[in-house]
Amino acid sequence: MFYHRGRKTEHYKMEELKFMVWRYFMSYWSNRRICSSIGGLPPAVKRQRFYTAVAVARFAS
Repeated sequence: MFYHRGRKTEHYKMEELKFMVWRYFMSYWSNRRICSSIGGLPPAVKRQRFYTAVAVARFAS
């Protein structure tokens, strides 16, 4: 994550590093990781299926 930005790691400010770590957490860990408790799906896929099912249920009623 750090090496592809064209700067040495020593030149990052602490706030930039915190933001990069937060962004990694939000984009990968919260959305794309495989979660065995929901059938091996990433949380983003599970959320998308839930909201699709809710929309279909509202349309059907």
